[in-house]
Amino acid sequence: LYATHGYNNDSRVAGRDGSQVHFNSGNTYRIRLDGSRIEPFTRGQVNPYGLAFDPRGDLYSSDCHSDPIYLLLPGGYYPSFGKPHDGLGFAPNMMEQIRGSTAIDGISYYADNLWPAEYHDSVFIGDVMTSRVYRDLAAERGSGRITRARPDFVISDDPWFRPVDTTFGPDGAFYIADFYNRIIGHYEVPINHPGRDRERGRIWRVVYE
Repeated sequence: LYATHGYNNDSRVAGRDGSQVHFNSGNTYRIRLDGSRIEPFTRGQVNPYGLAFDPRGDLYSSDCHSDPIYLLLPGGYYPSFGKPHDGLGFAPNMMEQIRGSTAIDGISYYADNLWPAEYHDSVFIGDVMTSRVYRDLAAERGSGRITRARPDFVISDDPWFRPVDTTFGPDGAFYIADFYNRIIGHYEVPINHPGRDRERGRIWRVVYE
């Protein structure tokens, strides 16, 4: 099981085999499902939020950061706020065009053939600040990949549209989890603030016709 560790958290976790990890802010890790072992997968990033595999077995993450898409190299170190690398340097950045928001989340990789060929190897990420779902094309570059920006996939003029997660279903459709809320951050106002909506979360289903 692969997972992400969020910004400003400090965690110490141990597996039954004696394996131990210490994470601060952004990291990714993996655990055996029986809880017997935990180990780091990558170090760094600011606030990774979402993981997706491609058919080759490569793993990508989205990050609540201006460089939000990363190809995760096992053992790689990624830029964060003032964190050092391992002496070998940071793992390569794969984004050709930087997104301006700091609230990127959810990531999906398209590898089906139900949509036109232009969508194959597309990476989709949500942005809860700009109320959009972005699309980038993951293209080969040397031994790695680079993302080339494509037109935004979803653009909403409703400021409550908050695409917090995306995924592709077994029916080939693209699903968007929409938090749909005026207030999106736990830190903005108290948890009992009357402006928090508790009724109108939505799930969108997108199909190609």
